[in-house]
Amino acid sequence: MNIQIERLYGWDLRSKDYEPGLKNAMAFTPYIWRGSIDGKEACLLGIIPPTALSVSAYIWLHCHPICDDHKFIVIRYSRMIIEELLKEYSLLVGYCVVGDDRAIRWMKWLGAQFTEVDGTKVKFVIRNSHG
Repeated sequence: MNIQIERLYGWDLRSKDYEPGLKNAMAFTPYIWRGSIDGKEACLLGIIPPTALSVSAYIWLHCHPICDDHKFIVIRYSRMIIEELLKEYSLLVGYCVVGDDRAIRWMKWLGAQFTEVDGTKVKFVIRNSHG
């Protein structure tokens, strides 16, 4: 199995056929990590900082079904990316859709703590535990 993680800029992926919500997130993301397994795109992870000097950032994650077949390796690499992000940002925040058990489970594996439900979304935070 060949695993590849690339750090790309949002515009590198604009020509791809992604859903509108994902394209919108990419438009505000300074860089994206793309994980591939045997040459197939497996996941995309990005952040949206409110300002250039922010200590927190909004995080988003998009996983293709291939991730389900390689959960542990994808989680291992995703955790390494989260650790790198937490060196730059003390707090990562995001949302999952209420009832999307797959997404909620993925984010819990990455260290997310879920807080409040806001209509159809549930908010989560990932904190830098080292201050």
